Amino acid sequence: MRPAGILIAMAIVSMIVGGCWDRREPEELIAALAIGFDIDDEGLYDVVIQYSNPSTITGAEGGGQGGSETESGGGQTRTFWTYSAKGRTPFEAIRNLAPEVTRLTTLSHIQILLISEKLARHGIGPIVDLYERNMELRPSVISVVVEGDLKHCLDMDLPLEIIPATGLARLFRLIASERSMLTNGKFLDKIILLGRPGQEVTITRLQVLGESGDQKGNGTQHTGSPSPPVRVHGGSAFRGEKMVGWLDIDESRGWNWIMGKVRRGPMLIPVPERNSIITLDLIGSKSVVTPVIKGKDISIRLEIKACSRIEDETNLDGKIEKIDFGDPDIIRMLREGFSKDVREKTEIALARAKDLKADIFGFGNLVYRKHPKVWKDWAGDNWGEIFENIEVEIDIETKISRPGLIMSPGIHH
Repeated sequence: MRPAGILIAMAIVSMIVGGCWDRREPEELIAALAIGFDIDDEGLYDVVIQYSNPSTITGAEGGGQGGSETESGGGQTRTFWTYSAKGRTPFEAIRNLAPEVTRLTTLSHIQILLISEKLARHGIGPIVDLYERNMELRPSVISVVVEGDLKHCLDMDLPLEIIPATGLARLFRLIASERSMLTNGKFLDKIILLGRPGQEVTITRLQVLGESGDQKGNGTQHTGSPSPPVRVHGGSAFRGEKMVGWLDIDESRGWNWIMGKVRRGPMLIPVPERNSIITLDLIGSKSVVTPVIKGKDISIRLEIKACSRIEDETNLDGKIEKIDFGDPDIIRMLREGFSKDVREKTEIALARAKDLKADIFGFGNLVYRKHPKVWKDWAGDNWGEIFENIEVEIDIETKISRPGLIMSPGIHH
């Protein structure tokens, strides 16, 4: 065939076999930034999606305006909207949003997944299956269990944030790195753990406080400013695909100690003889968990190493007294208080997990991996009962790395 004939044939083929048959124009799309799943009394799945408002978000971000409203033609326009729909399956519920949303929803920009407490207790298996199969939904999103009204959680304004979804995602990343009081937030990690024998799942807990907020127990007060409508408060424990209970702040901190995930956070050491409190700032931890098997008896040896630095000393009388943090006796006293606090949080977490009959630490998975014959022969079928009565030997080693920029106060009387 002549070259001219080849070119003509290629042109005809290119016209017939187009490469953009499934194209989606950007101006016809709307990005979902947060997605929540609930279930009603009839067993229908209720999906709630938060969208950014493309007509306002660019101007709001560029102008640096706070809040979630922008000026538009003399009025105020919200920078986000929420829509909800129901279906017999989670995917059908998402597709049932189409009659109400004027643009095609794209799910690839979702930053946070919210699951209602009711659905979590019912079972998250269908949500896990959807995230494993769907090509748009990214399992690396942050996941939380919501205590309270899920729809209100996604429709509320979040102080300091233009889009609540991005603010919530930022909040979880910040707390995880600065306070170490959360369980790991990525949904992908939960999916992986659900497939491991002898290990249960934990998901971060988000409390909805209502429109006026509720500062009870969070150590903060807000005067003349909007109160936070939500707060992060511990986690949730699962047995299989179903949630079985909540973990409070101390129990979540204990979980982090056992899992070796403590990074940052304050720790208060009382000093009664000086009528003061010394604040330590955690700067790292490591844990080693070893199953010990003797005949038909299984126990756990837990070794925790933690490091901190001194941040301040607060005398309850308002005075400043000279204290030498280079004194070995002072450092020994602080290390003892440090170790005592770590042990207490660890024992609290262990007791709560045993009470819920949920091995959220993965002790059983360690037996499964390191002693497969023991697991197959007798431990695997009885792990729930074994975990409930298992003994844990805790060995804690703490270190005070430095006293800050000074060895003792510079004020002299």
